[in-house]
Amino acid sequence: MPVTPRLHAIATAIPLACFLTLDACWLALVVPRPYRPELDGLLSADVDLLAAVLFHLYFAGLAVRAATGLQRQRR
Repeated sequence: MPVTPRLHAIATAIPLACFLTLDACWLALVVPRPYRPELDGLLSADVDLLAAVLFHLYFAGLAVRAATGLQRQRR
């Protein structure tokens, strides 16, 4: 099956949504307990949304590259 732009967009959106959901849960539920007491001076009080979006887009892109690379190897 060829990688169409629509398939590429879907393959990017799904890992991005998963990463964003897992990261939001991690940051909201896990970070405050073990990390906040130890790293309080290093953690920012504000969330840098641009940095978060770029981080997740980068890793979603890596997932897409890995998936399309595996697809090409099967041919």
